[in-house]
Amino acid sequence: MYQKSVTIMKFNSLLRSMALLLMLMAGVSMQAQSAFPNDPDVRTGKLPNGMTYYLKRNIEPANRAELRLAVNAGSVLEDDDQQGLAHFCEHMAFNGSTHFKKSELVDALEAMGVKFGPHLNAYTSFDETVYMLQVPTDKPELVDKAMLVLEDWAQGLSFDNNEIDKERGVVIEEWRLRSGAMTRTMEEIIPVMVNGAKYGQRSPIGKVDILKNFKYETVKNFYAKWYRPDLMAVILVGDIDPVKMEAELKSRFGKVPAKANPTPRPFITIPDHEDVRAKVFVDDESQFNLLQILFKHDNLPMKTEADYTRELVTSLAGEMLTARMSELKELGNSPFLFSFVGDGNLQGIRAKSAMSFFGIFNPEGVDKAIEQYFTEIERARRHGFIPSEFERQKSKMLKDAETAYKERDKTGSDKLVGAYVESFLSGGYFLSPEQNLNLLKKHLPEITLAQINSAFSNSVQPRNCVITLSGKQKDNAKFPTEAALLAKYESIRKGEVEAYKELVDDRPLISKAITAGKVVTETKSSHGVTEWKLSNGARIILKPTAFKDDEVLMEAFSLGGSSRFSNGDFPKTWPAADIIGSSGVGPFKAAVLNKKLADKTVSVKPYLEPFTEGINGNSSKNDLETMLQLTYLYFTAPRQDKEAFENFKQNFKTYAGMMSGPEGRFMDSVNVIMNSHHPREFALTEAIIDAVELQPSFMAYLDRFMDASDFTFVFVGSFDPAQIKPWIEQYIGGIPGNNRKESWKDVGIKSPDGVVKREVFAGKEAKSMVSLNFTGAYTYSEQNNYEMNAMLATLRIMMRESMREEKGGVYGVSAYAEQASFPKQGYKITISFGCDPLRVDELIKTVFDEIKKLQADGASEKNLQKIQEIDRRSRETDLQDNEWWLYNISRMLLNGVPFSSLDEHQGWVNGLNGAKIGALAKQYLHDDKFVQIVLYPETK
Repeated sequence: MYQKSVTIMKFNSLLRSMALLLMLMAGVSMQAQSAFPNDPDVRTGKLPNGMTYYLKRNIEPANRAELRLAVNAGSVLEDDDQQGLAHFCEHMAFNGSTHFKKSELVDALEAMGVKFGPHLNAYTSFDETVYMLQVPTDKPELVDKAMLVLEDWAQGLSFDNNEIDKERGVVIEEWRLRSGAMTRTMEEIIPVMVNGAKYGQRSPIGKVDILKNFKYETVKNFYAKWYRPDLMAVILVGDIDPVKMEAELKSRFGKVPAKANPTPRPFITIPDHEDVRAKVFVDDESQFNLLQILFKHDNLPMKTEADYTRELVTSLAGEMLTARMSELKELGNSPFLFSFVGDGNLQGIRAKSAMSFFGIFNPEGVDKAIEQYFTEIERARRHGFIPSEFERQKSKMLKDAETAYKERDKTGSDKLVGAYVESFLSGGYFLSPEQNLNLLKKHLPEITLAQINSAFSNSVQPRNCVITLSGKQKDNAKFPTEAALLAKYESIRKGEVEAYKELVDDRPLISKAITAGKVVTETKSSHGVTEWKLSNGARIILKPTAFKDDEVLMEAFSLGGSSRFSNGDFPKTWPAADIIGSSGVGPFKAAVLNKKLADKTVSVKPYLEPFTEGINGNSSKNDLETMLQLTYLYFTAPRQDKEAFENFKQNFKTYAGMMSGPEGRFMDSVNVIMNSHHPREFALTEAIIDAVELQPSFMAYLDRFMDASDFTFVFVGSFDPAQIKPWIEQYIGGIPGNNRKESWKDVGIKSPDGVVKREVFAGKEAKSMVSLNFTGAYTYSEQNNYEMNAMLATLRIMMRESMREEKGGVYGVSAYAEQASFPKQGYKITISFGCDPLRVDELIKTVFDEIKKLQADGASEKNLQKIQEIDRRSRETDLQDNEWWLYNISRMLLNGVPFSSLDEHQGWVNGLNGAKIGALAKQYLHDDKFVQIVLYPETK
């Protein structure tokens, strides 16, 4: 009832997460490369005690500031008996300090509207520790308190022995969550990457036996030795007065004493090697198969415009080779599900950089993956890139810089602050959008293709090259030995390789005339919303905003979805929209279409959910017409492409392999059990994928998108309705409208009744996952949705305090709700956490104890004030966000909720009280109707 799609959403979400994760794994820096000269609007300096600071006024979002304390000390500085204690120091920053006893720091910040996790967090890596805080700035006392928090982090952690002992369990649970095939793989691969350097023995999470048994003084010694002003920077970006804050910062942090006779901060080197190294690691629980080729090199300075130009050359080469690999995938000629080429820090380690190539590939395609990646690197090394590729990537790079410049006053502070952290930690410079655009305009025309080809050829030489192959092999696709992998690389490097041949099509997107429709009615609504009715029946909802200067978002939706498919057709057709979305449109294959759109900021994709179908889109202002053209084509000229279909199936088989790990099997089990084993809610397997057929899927797609008259199109962003009206009339009004009247069908999916308890056994690690699910009848309304979420926010705080802070039994605990208005009104609440298998029963009991406490006593005044203030503060920023408006307008229209409810929200917040929260807990959290599913290792 509550699943948006059987697997599509999980797949797309996983790919986005995997892309980010793998960029970090392969060492591709996620920060913009710093360059010369500095942004003149950033005030920066160094205090007499050695502490560095960066200040910048930025009013997006209004009345908010992003604060960072960057400490140039991470796990690589740990002694043998301190492994994991750099990270442990980070945890102790939230467990007592000079001005905040025990949990008072989190309490104080939550009372300000700061949400633990999104607004208050930290991370520890090999080389640094960074503390992150977002706070309101509309009251001076809030900024003062935030600065006091940073001051305590810098010099005032308490390290109370009792708090240390309680936190041991929390950190061990974080270690437990990370344990598994990926961690085992990286423990094998990183030592080879760093050629025996200390980094290979200093995983930031540390060793469990040390975490359990270290002496109190050992962690205190690390803090005393490395947390000192000359290794720290305070960064403050947001709606502030930089001059005033600079004086405040100097007064506050200037008092921090410099360390007498400080130990020099060592910089661990990674030894070079003349030969190519290889590592092959097989793990039968691996979620994905990964091939990486790293060409390591020393970090190069970023101090001059010549350095800036060098970075452009490297970036252009990486983008061109990434595009080639993407083209092979889209043509169905590649075993890779995802691939990327880029240059950055090695595994997040500042001691070395690398030109990195990595890709996730189909388990049965191991030989082809190796052959293809080695060949494409060699093809580019030997023959170089071609002029059309070069011009396309230059145009894209310039377009991206122009967009950043247009949005320079609407860029969030959270997007800016990372560059200043990176500047402190790695040296170099940072640019304003204007500086970057001007430098690009100056230097891009100077760069020659011969310069790029030469630089790329020189960067991919055998010296300092490391090749790693990891994953889960199949009986019919064994991994090669390391010797065989090296031999294959050498044979391709010496063999014959043809030059690249480009596939292009210069025809316009739409070559035939369109019979345009007309706006027949116009209605003004509240909150600046305008509604048009088109002559073909389509409904247009317009919400112009000034939140971004160059962003337009679109969602089109219609009722029906896959519920309209018969039980016999569903197995053949369930991913129909994704098949078409990956096939291109009209005469253009996806690979060709991507090239046509390379210099545009535009994306359009159809989707199919159980009860709705639709199209998601986004574009810049200048590319809005292109977005509408693509939308028109997805309605009127979807492409039936057998090669793309076979590629789609192979990609999903790779995804099915990813879901075959312990966590994936658990998630599949939860989904199947919670939907009472309904045939439309299945675990993804190769047999399920093989049952999908192209022709039935194509016909199913045509049926869902054949009629514009039952579609609603919502547009939010930087547009003038009068200016886009002719395009709306032409491209949306030109879609056929048959005045078909239909809705979703109830296919009979329901949740289990009574109390259901199931156990899933999978995995080698001593790791459990718990999912507690509560379902029931519901009266769908915005107020009820809000109040249910507020009750769960209270419960999350209570469970965090008892399960994490007091018992040290979890790293985190989740509690969230899904509410449905159709096909039946109902709700599902899910509480989930990971833990030691030996503590499952204890911690489940703790959950129910907290529920009973909430039901009996209601919300405490302290917790009630927290959730009210967090909600008020979140609402302030939400109302200035295009994505929030698009989602909520679409959701409200879909569920028949009036826009007037937006004005009632603050009254609901103010009307909350502790007793109401308790009553809601009684209403929705029943101990005689829930589903408990627990993952245990294979040997419980």
